[in-house]
Amino acid sequence: MQFTCSGTDVRFDERSLRFAFRRDGANWSWRDGFVPTIAAKQGAFAFADAASITHELRETGTGVGVFSTFRGFGDAPDFAFATYVWVERASGDVICEWIPLDETGLDATEVRWPGEMAFDGESDRDVTLITHQQGVMIPNTWPTAVSSAHGDIVFGGRFETAGGYMPWFAQIRGSQAGRGKSGNVEPRDDRDSHNIGRAAQPTQPMQLNGDDDRTAATGSPAYIAICETPWNAGYAIEHPAGGRETPDGTFVGTRIGMWFEPSLGRMDYRRVVRYRFLSDADHTSVAKSYRAYVNERGRLRTLAEKAARNPSVRNLIGCSWMHVGIKTVVQPESRFYDREHPENNLHVTSFAARAKQLATLHELGAGRIYMHLDGWAEPGYDNQHPDYLPACEEAGGWAGMKALVDACHERGDLFGTHDQYRDYYFAARTFDRNNAVRLPDGTNPEQSIWAGGHQTFLCAELAPDYVRRNFAEIAANGVELDCAYLDVFTCNEGDECAHPEHRMTRRDCYERRGECFEYLLSHGILSSSEEVSDWAVPSLVFCHYAPYDFQMRDPSAPRQGVPVPLYNLVYHDCVIEPWMMERVAGGDDYMLYALINGGAPYLIRDAAYVGVDGDMSPEQRAQAENDIERCNAVAALHERVGMSELVRHDFVGGDPLVQRSVFADGTTVTCDFHDQTYRIEG
Repeated sequence: MQFTCSGTDVRFDERSLRFAFRRDGANWSWRDGFVPTIAAKQGAFAFADAASITHELRETGTGVGVFSTFRGFGDAPDFAFATYVWVERASGDVICEWIPLDETGLDATEVRWPGEMAFDGESDRDVTLITHQQGVMIPNTWPTAVSSAHGDIVFGGRFETAGGYMPWFAQIRGSQAGRGKSGNVEPRDDRDSHNIGRAAQPTQPMQLNGDDDRTAATGSPAYIAICETPWNAGYAIEHPAGGRETPDGTFVGTRIGMWFEPSLGRMDYRRVVRYRFLSDADHTSVAKSYRAYVNERGRLRTLAEKAARNPSVRNLIGCSWMHVGIKTVVQPESRFYDREHPENNLHVTSFAARAKQLATLHELGAGRIYMHLDGWAEPGYDNQHPDYLPACEEAGGWAGMKALVDACHERGDLFGTHDQYRDYYFAARTFDRNNAVRLPDGTNPEQSIWAGGHQTFLCAELAPDYVRRNFAEIAANGVELDCAYLDVFTCNEGDECAHPEHRMTRRDCYERRGECFEYLLSHGILSSSEEVSDWAVPSLVFCHYAPYDFQMRDPSAPRQGVPVPLYNLVYHDCVIEPWMMERVAGGDDYMLYALINGGAPYLIRDAAYVGVDGDMSPEQRAQAENDIERCNAVAALHERVGMSELVRHDFVGGDPLVQRSVFADGTTVTCDFHDQTYRIEG
């Protein structure tokens, strides 16, 4: 079966169930050997195993496509679903829909469809883009293996988590240019081959899609796969180290595809993936294609728009971040409890001491500061949430906390609190198991990782109630908050709850989390959370960080690809991001990543847990704290570009160790990771 619509040609093989596409002279097809599969508790079934399969060509007012039905699998003769692959008349995009029809007889656990594209060019100009945290570009010949099945991608590549800040991936073919293979890169040792930075010295640069080589980049076809129903979905990726050859000498490149899971035990709703084909692409144009997509759907909310509602957004631009705490209490059942040195499990710093620290920083020349305060409440950091009141009495109580906030405001600084409305501690004063997330089997998830010890998860349907209760009491005690950080909402997956009194899907969960942010904004409090996520953009002002994936691992670990700011190419002017500023011993100066991304600097970043959240050992840093002069330089750039779109990001001359960002106001930032230098122009 074949058809053409709006410049896109589609061919469908009814026997193999494979599709092939052609647009603007470029051919794309599902790879040989891909088998569409549905996994269930009763076993795994290929789509082709269905007892009854039908296909029909459909033409509607909006497009043309193939509608297929699959019915009867194993001992489930009634189980049925449909697929609909059609070309949208308005755009020429290909829309792939998986539609449950009858779920009788099978308990589905995963669907692997649509197919993985054939992508086996033996060239480092053939690249895969994934939205793993800030963004990763994986050339087909990249020397480090990357496998979501083996745990290389956090959250298994689930969209709307740190594993997939945005619900899309892309592949760009540039091999026709005939420039550069990874074999041309001759690093000094095995570690440096993956650790792009000062130590990596290639004999000639790897050629990627750089703007200084537009002839080479011209005609680079690409596709972007956008998951339009991302709540129970993610990507699966397999990249063999350096690519690999099969016994017959065939090169195997990067394979990537979608997976869908059930919601509360059922597939329940239609799953949709949009393929957009681009004729002359690089990673910037791919990201801008997605920016246009979210803008069309009303989900692109800029900082300028947010500042119209909350003018204090502009006060946060150009600040340096000061992340410190008040009270630490680590419970004996916590993973972080120090049994050899029990005195380390309880520590209190007064509000007055933090005010003095702030004053000292200004005396030393620090500019405006945003103070993010952990452990400010009596239970201590990560204890007894959501009953996180009153202010820590040993540190000075409500009066001491108010005095600290007033001291911030007198100097023109901003103040915000750490808070938590997902982790639900059994020790909480009003704990009620009836309010916890309930799994479909009737149990509650439980763990004892963090400082507060034994916990489950609060159902997000109830979280806004606790937010309103707690912040009303904070205001009643005269503490004027500028900002508030609601932990893990934009890093962890959405929860699902089967409790009949507050049943909740993942999509519902994201809506309730957004409601918590909206409550803060309605009271003039700028909203923040741990990382960033596509769903949160309309109601999130800033985050704790939005790092590259390698910044969250040991600096000596092999990198999984070339870091590229995919998130910022879409959303830089929508969410404020502070950046790590460590100078890694023998490696990169992380300040350069703050500059290339036009972000805010961390002046002090006291990690709550050693070795977690990108925390490094002293041996891995050149210095323990970031000096004020460096932070002022980054803050000055952020003052200039913090509300501007990042319009381009390039590899200068095709060299991934020399990167350039161009912002909408004309500012250009070039960072050379060979010698750890930077240049700001415009």
